[in-house]
Amino acid sequence: MKLSTFLILLVFNICCYAQTSNVKPIPVEAAQLDMILGEWTAVNKTMRRDGSGKYDVDDKLIIKAHKVLGKYGHSVDWYHTNGDYLGSTQRVYNQTEESWLSAWFDPQTGNWMDQISLKFKGKKLLYEDSVKDETGKFEVRREHVFSEDGKTYSYHHYRKYEGMTKWLLIDTFEAKRK
Repeated sequence: MKLSTFLILLVFNICCYAQTSNVKPIPVEAAQLDMILGEWTAVNKTMRRDGSGKYDVDDKLIIKAHKVLGKYGHSVDWYHTNGDYLGSTQRVYNQTEESWLSAWFDPQTGNWMDQISLKFKGKKLLYEDSVKDETGKFEVRREHVFSEDGKTYSYHHYRKYEGMTKWLLIDTFEAKRK
């Protein structure tokens, strides 16, 4: 009786393994951004949209980053120090494109926005593109940089409109590990 129970369990386990063996293992590259995991304090500087060329600064930000999607990706959740939820960036590694797909969730609109593909160039995680909207045609450059010691994470978003020779800083943040 014990042998038959053992054989039934063995066959069941072999069948289960055969059905799940087609699942691809998590790629090594999915750990490339693990340095962001944890809690950070941040300062954000954003250009006003009123054409003044002035920036607003918010130095009361907290970032909480954790693994999501079965460890294939990350959620980077933004909060004000008073506890207000400001939004999230979701990133997942795309094996086919060898890039990180990234999207911002805006709780004010309830929409996913800013869906882009990021790639490493050296030690920087970059997005570069040519874009056209109601303001005209422009180049976009976004840089994510992590310090060697893992204590600082910075981001810069630049644009260069037609006819410009210099990049214009749209927004930036610097985060320090808590």
